Amino acid sequence: MNSLKILIVEDELITATDLQEILHFSGHAAFLAKNSSEALGLFNKELFDLVLCDIHLKKSDKNGIDLAREFRAINGVPVIFLTAHSEQFTFRQAKEVKPAAYIIKPFKEIELNYQIELAYLNAKMSQKDIAPLDSDSIYLPDRHEYIRIKKSEIICIQASGSYINFYMKGIKKPFQATMNLSYIEGFLQQPNFYRLSRFHILNMNFLKKFDAISVSMEEHPELSISIPKSKKSDFLNKVTVLKTPR
Repeated sequence: MNSLKILIVEDELITATDLQEILHFSGHAAFLAKNSSEALGLFNKELFDLVLCDIHLKKSDKNGIDLAREFRAINGVPVIFLTAHSEQFTFRQAKEVKPAAYIIKPFKEIELNYQIELAYLNAKMSQKDIAPLDSDSIYLPDRHEYIRIKKSEIICIQASGSYINFYMKGIKKPFQATMNLSYIEGFLQQPNFYRLSRFHILNMNFLKKFDAISVSMEEHPELSISIPKSKKSDFLNKVTVLKTPR
């Protein structure tokens, strides 16, 4: 399978380093966090394909289940729980956030790799299943009705907690909806839409200007949109840059 960018949230150092070594050996990029604060900090900087998360985190403001709820609200990333606790009560709590898998410690290396591959493939298939035919519009819920949004008039989509804001052509105030960015991304398969970060999807047809650290969109200069370091090269491949001949 493809190389994945995976966040490991584990407070036991030996287990964390073992996981990291297994993932590196399998060709994946692994990032470590030992508590909820470090995990959210990394999640704000990187766009992860999958999260491995211990449920019971010592010296942490939030447990793994709370973290998974936040991760999935932001971008729908698949979360695999790792735990030494097999009791029904913990399992029932974990089920509420719909994890991609639930692995009991100690685990076998091959079991972990199989669960990671299945979780990622199932997440990708789910996105394909919800993607509509090549339609020029989507309909978003607004109280007791649905509002038509033309894809060609979407300038930018910005994630903000459990909400996303649609910035539209000719409309100053954004349209707000309760859903995650990855869910919406499945409906925007046109090549002009680009997932810049975990917070933003851009319609490249409305890109006004950019520099080394940020971009600016037409009609909404008030937006502060940073270019993640990990996406700079990919972003530059999406635009045609002319340099002054020497």
